[in-house]
Amino acid sequence: MLKDKVLHFYLRLGFAQSYNQLIYLLQKLPLIGKYLSNRLYSSKALRIILLILGLLNAAAKLIFGPALYLGILYFLGIGLGKMGQEFSFIENPLSNSDSFLLLLLVFSLGIGSLIKADLLELGNRDNTLAIKVFHLPARDYLLTKAVLDWLRFLLIFGGWLMVAFGLAGRAAGQAWSFVVLILGVRLTLAYLYLHLYRPEQEKPSQYLAWTMGFGTVISVFIGFLIYWLGWRGLLAGVTSYWAMGLGLALMTIFGLLLLRTTGLQSLANRLLTLSSLKNILETRPETVGVEVKEKDYQIDQVVAATSTDRKDYGMVYLNRIFYERFAGHFKKKMRLRQGIILLVVLGLNLLTYFGSKQGSEPFPVSSDFFSHILPASLSIGYLLYSSEHYTKFCFYHLDRLLLKYSFYRQAEYVLASLKIRFLALIKLHSPLFVIFVLGLFGIYWQIGQVSLLGILGLFLLELLIMLFFSFHHLVMYYLLQPFTVSMETKSLPYQLINTFFYLFSFQVFRFSQNISLVTFVGVVVFMLAYVLISFWLVMRYAPKRFKLR
Repeated sequence: MLKDKVLHFYLRLGFAQSYNQLIYLLQKLPLIGKYLSNRLYSSKALRIILLILGLLNAAAKLIFGPALYLGILYFLGIGLGKMGQEFSFIENPLSNSDSFLLLLLVFSLGIGSLIKADLLELGNRDNTLAIKVFHLPARDYLLTKAVLDWLRFLLIFGGWLMVAFGLAGRAAGQAWSFVVLILGVRLTLAYLYLHLYRPEQEKPSQYLAWTMGFGTVISVFIGFLIYWLGWRGLLAGVTSYWAMGLGLALMTIFGLLLLRTTGLQSLANRLLTLSSLKNILETRPETVGVEVKEKDYQIDQVVAATSTDRKDYGMVYLNRIFYERFAGHFKKKMRLRQGIILLVVLGLNLLTYFGSKQGSEPFPVSSDFFSHILPASLSIGYLLYSSEHYTKFCFYHLDRLLLKYSFYRQAEYVLASLKIRFLALIKLHSPLFVIFVLGLFGIYWQIGQVSLLGILGLFLLELLIMLFFSFHHLVMYYLLQPFTVSMETKSLPYQLINTFFYLFSFQVFRFSQNISLVTFVGVVVFMLAYVLISFWLVMRYAPKRFKLR
């Protein structure tokens, strides 16, 4: 009886959410959305019709979501297989089918299991709502929900995987062996995760987060080794009947342990609280990423700096204090980018090194090195030097509070704040620039084309790209000011211009083999002209355009 009550609540919750999400999406439609009242959320007349539509929408996501995921991995596997044929340092390249299975191993068995195995999900408001508001037994609710998710994965994901394996030339039995192994691993992790929570600590899931992060790195590293060394035996092992037997054994052992454990009930009662639910509900998606933890405020340093040798006044002083106060937060945000680009350039240098040892180069670089490095630098520069988070942060913590005053939008003040923020961005992006340029110098040196003029040209090109992308979002922010007081982005020109630059940065990579000297010079001239013209537009129109929406 209790299990039926839990199942009934779980299904009704899903139905209600599907209905509410559909109303929300309809209200966002142009022209007709503004005529849809909030009363529809409680309307009984349309509720049945819209509920059916909402359920169809949920069913479509449930059924076709795994198909889309597998389709993406399937085509990525084809591309990965073709790349392996071109890399000379890979002596035993994987086929397209093996590359597809490798991606499944990394993302479904590895990373996917690490993420999906957490039963508590402290950030999931539905769990807290069911346990603390509707007073459902925590253990029964969480286990019932997990069993439904596991059954859905087994039937729907397993069915689509069987189709994908058929297209890849593999037997259907291999698909079911792989799915059962994944389920066994996820039940194992679900039980082990319960012992990683520390309810008495300020961050009870800290060890769990570390485990997920470390496991993700290990999964990617193993995938790279398999791809590099061509370990087909391991790929065959995870789809064999031995893998199915191992999965069934893990499901049996750790499934029984989960049924008998009392730790799930006690952890849920201590960690899924009404205060945590309040924090989840009060966190708006628009403000995620701009909040600052108390320990990241550098108040003492700012007070010490302002109490002596004060040389700046007015807008310059305000922006300098603002940056110094949040300097630690900005630098902390950049560390992840620095770590990623460091791994990328090290990997590229290793590929170049081993390729040269094999007597050929893994990259098609010769005398036209710069024609190949330009599109790659544009794509990477778009990701590395994006300043949108910085402008959004400045708006949330400073500008939205002061834009209601006309003096704040005067030309001289706009110029002063633009200069300070641009220099602050350059300081933040400089470590990224140094890491990336040194990595390119390493590749440039290994392919045997070192010249002083080439090094200078490469340095100036990368410097221009950093200045270009650092300046872009800052200029668009002052010209269009796309954010509302509630942190929503409602400027269509801002979104269109960003879409153009996204396409410009990434689509040019597709034509890297055909970039001529004229195209190369044209792109460089465009970036220079954009910076100069944008600066003039800011000085001319920012006092009128830089306002609250």
